Amino acid sequence: MNKSNQRLAPDRRLATPLFFLILALYIVTYVGTFISNDERALFSGTDSLVKRGEFTVNQIYWDYTNVGMLTSEGNMVPNYEPAQMIMATPFYLWGRSLNAAVQGAMFFSPVVMAGAAALIYLCLLELRYRRRTALLAALVFAFATLAWPYSRTFFREPLTVFAYMGAVYALLRYRYDSTRRMIWPVIAGGMLGLAIITKQISIALIPSWLLLAFAAERNRTDGTWKNRLTAVVAAAAPLAACLLVNYWYTQTTLVGVELFARDIVDYTTNPQISQSVPWRMMRGLVGLSISPYKGLFWYAPVLLLGLVGAWSFTKRFPWEGLAFLGLVAAHFLGYSRYNYWSGGVAWGSRYMLPVIPFLVMLAAPIWAWLLKDQPRGGAKWRETAAPAQTTSGWATLLRVAVWALILFSMALQVLGISLDVRTWEVDWLLKQAAIYGGIGEAIDALYFSPAHSPVLGNLKLLLSGTQPLDFAWVQLQPEGKWAFRPAGLLVSLGLAALALVLFVIQWRAGKELAFSVPGQAGKTAASDRTRLSNGVLALATLVASTALLLIYRQGDARFDPYGVDRYLRPMTERLEADGCAAAGWGGAVCNDAFLMPDPALTDYFLNHLGGRVLWYGLEAKPVDEALAGRLFERTGRVWLGRDRDAASDDAEGRREWERYLTANAYKLGEERYDDWARLLLFSAPGPVGEDAASGATLGEFTLERATLGLERKDAPAEPTDDGRIQAQTGDTLQIGLHWRAEGKPAANYTAFVQLLDANSQVVAQMDRWPGDGLYPTAALEAGGAFTDNLALPLDLPPGAYRLITGFYRSDAEGLPRLTGPGGDFITVAEIDVR
Repeated sequence: MNKSNQRLAPDRRLATPLFFLILALYIVTYVGTFISNDERALFSGTDSLVKRGEFTVNQIYWDYTNVGMLTSEGNMVPNYEPAQMIMATPFYLWGRSLNAAVQGAMFFSPVVMAGAAALIYLCLLELRYRRRTALLAALVFAFATLAWPYSRTFFREPLTVFAYMGAVYALLRYRYDSTRRMIWPVIAGGMLGLAIITKQISIALIPSWLLLAFAAERNRTDGTWKNRLTAVVAAAAPLAACLLVNYWYTQTTLVGVELFARDIVDYTTNPQISQSVPWRMMRGLVGLSISPYKGLFWYAPVLLLGLVGAWSFTKRFPWEGLAFLGLVAAHFLGYSRYNYWSGGVAWGSRYMLPVIPFLVMLAAPIWAWLLKDQPRGGAKWRETAAPAQTTSGWATLLRVAVWALILFSMALQVLGISLDVRTWEVDWLLKQAAIYGGIGEAIDALYFSPAHSPVLGNLKLLLSGTQPLDFAWVQLQPEGKWAFRPAGLLVSLGLAALALVLFVIQWRAGKELAFSVPGQAGKTAASDRTRLSNGVLALATLVASTALLLIYRQGDARFDPYGVDRYLRPMTERLEADGCAAAGWGGAVCNDAFLMPDPALTDYFLNHLGGRVLWYGLEAKPVDEALAGRLFERTGRVWLGRDRDAASDDAEGRREWERYLTANAYKLGEERYDDWARLLLFSAPGPVGEDAASGATLGEFTLERATLGLERKDAPAEPTDDGRIQAQTGDTLQIGLHWRAEGKPAANYTAFVQLLDANSQVVAQMDRWPGDGLYPTAALEAGGAFTDNLALPLDLPPGAYRLITGFYRSDAEGLPRLTGPGGDFITVAEIDVR
């Protein structure tokens, strides 16, 4: 290692405690919930990948924002690249083990954003800025820009930023490292590949990446063709591996999507929503940069210093300066072509997040001047690396102004993290859409009006005191109430305090490492203390974060808006206990489907449902009959979850899915939780094996015909009419009884079906009102018809059984049965169980 790198080594070690310090502060402001369907789609992809080995977003089948795409097989798949869904898996598994999968996965962005801040620190060290300057830049990025609000989300942009910075740091390290270690080209290529398979528009990084790679090789004195070819191969191998992952994902997940193609040039997966009309591009560029509605410099004015410092930075580092400025320009110009440049409801434009670290690094001469740092290097460095140091009154005023700008930008981020960003903006968009005829039209009309900026909107809400703070330690309660969770805040603050103390200790120990002689006992002892300190930080972060998940995982209306956890928890346990419990790629795929027709409960089940059951979040109405048909073909059983009783569902008109399944599938049973929430189980219709006309009569009813089949079992090409069904032990018998009322029934009769053995003993039975209450017989008129579908599990020893049916009065003494010419029951069929 040369002398320059030897001097940098102690400062580089500070990147680790800096990472943990920033992460600890992010954890204090962690919220752990989604604000967008983009996040839900990414999480759903991870969820289905872990449980079923596939990328699907059926969990948000109700989605109205087009974050998912339908395949020819009827699955909804994510309209995204795969990297984040894969890389978030460890966080998902950690959270799932604590029954808080979403809340665990939401730690992913704080980690990668803190990592990006640490990489900014390292990049500026490689550019020979001193550690104070590098530290200030990292902290400005972490807390005075949009990095802070977006550390609380599950969008792809934080991972994109991390990948960008990883690629740039690896190239800088390779350029300035005297030894030709191939690890840096490997990391540079891998990080470029990671960026592309996180967001494919990251191809905008390629020109800057190539420019930095060229500068790195040009800077080296040992550049032979053999060495350069080795470096190219080292970078290309991980890049190719990432692209192969993306190819595999496309072929296994997106191949079934009709007319799917990513339009890279148009910075979007939807070419029809991008265009190169100059006036629209100018509007988008203004909107992305300085508009009060979404302008980057409006939400983080400190980034203007990047434009101010770019000249000095580029004079000293022409290759890096051109690469950074080119990347910033590519993103602004590319997204200005996007008709929906505003990027939805979020704090500022999240599309611009990847340019923020480069603007921060371009401002490095300003940070060095602000701290009166003496950069490493000779006179040429001092002439170009920072503005001239002076003690004039104007310089003092300028420094005060720059510090004020930093603090003002921090205050804007505090405003962005303090309240749910949807609260003001969603209400504003809906109101303006009613006036201007649409959301896009409203944005077109008002995006440059300061009075309509979400910044001012959130400030007004915050000052009004009507909204709860948007942190996990301020839990929402049903009906808009909130509860303070002091344990969560204390654990978070304790971790932050520990991280700060250990960072300061390591900062002070840096000089001891820098000026000690290699191999000296003092240097070895200091290195050991550094490793011990970092180990303590890592362990403390894991323990504290786990404790926070245990504190936050229940009681929050962000996940349980109706306050029905006590009903839904046993429902999820029931689903997991029924053969769909094992998570992971091993074992048989669960062949059940679970339907929850209430979008408001999607986040609850995403967080708490750990079984492998294929589940769909749906709108309560109308019934998607095409989806139901595909589910009947694909699955054996269909579960339907309801968080309220039947009477409440009827009163609110939310029983359509239950009625459809009752009429078209075969009900196996229903479980109730505290006489309120219900979990219904249906056998998906299989082929009919027996279709027999009957004509038998019981009291006021005539059994016109009976259809019989077996769940997911092959049947004869044509149903038979011989009164017999061949089955096996463990099959599910599907029974369809088609009744007609000969006169107006005198009461609400209970229907029964029974299986009798050779000794006429009942071995299986089901009793209920027809349709499990959906077809009360007293409501029928003469000639009224209904079909009662039900299912019986044949958990019986081999033998011959007789299937009978009938009616009785459950409200009369002695439970009297209806009778007919053949007695008080009708024989439906003979069941031969083998």
